[in-house]
Amino acid sequence: MNQLLLTILWLSISGSLFILIFFFGSHVVRHRLSKIWQYYIWLVVIARLLLPFSLEVNLLGNVYETMESVAAIVIPQQETFNEISHGNDDPGDIASETLPSTADTDTYGETDSGIADETQRAPLSQQLDEVVTLFRSNLWLLWLVVALILIIRKITIYQSFVRYVTAGRAEVSDIEHLEILGKIMEQLNIKHTIGLYTNSLISSPLLIGFFKPCVMLPTTDMPDFDFRNTILHELTHYKRMDMLYKWLTQFTICLH
Repeated sequence: MNQLLLTILWLSISGSLFILIFFFGSHVVRHRLSKIWQYYIWLVVIARLLLPFSLEVNLLGNVYETMESVAAIVIPQQETFNEISHGNDDPGDIASETLPSTADTDTYGETDSGIADETQRAPLSQQLDEVVTLFRSNLWLLWLVVALILIIRKITIYQSFVRYVTAGRAEVSDIEHLEILGKIMEQLNIKHTIGLYTNSLISSPLLIGFFKPCVMLPTTDMPDFDFRNTILHELTHYKRMDMLYKWLTQFTICLH
């Protein structure tokens, strides 16, 4: 399953190159593209970071191949070392390889002691190898667990904020304001019910609620022109599904 981790790393590298291209390119063409294009063109980056589709780019392909080559070289080298250290089962071979000649040792007892020390260290080395192998094989799981913790933390913080804001809200009952809200919803062809509330705890208008959306205002004490534009701004966020866009971005950030 470490192939999954390699895929995520590959997407991170290629997505980072996309970000650099878009970041520097936006300064060149920002006067030629509308604000909507400048906003939603980053969906291409999100798609690159989440979808493992292939690109005909030699540079990125070489990077990915290098990552796979390193992973393929490191593990076989470790296995070869283990075979050299622990794979010789013939007692005669062990004796011929480990027992030095009488010219190299003072006494037979010292040589015998050296064999015993090597025998004691062998199980410890083997256990260490098993731990390293287990860690390598489950590194992808560690990555995903950390990503899951991060996204759960973001969701929990958002839910706490929503509870905080909705606790002190008051529903707008003014007929004129509700009529303006209804006309703008009809103008934007919004069929879903959108609530309208005020809360003095907030400093600026906002749209909250993923399944039960509502517009929250600090106050309705403003000219009709400002009120209309404020409602139009918040409902445009709903119409373009900007909340879904932002949560998709947060999920991508947590994964990478």
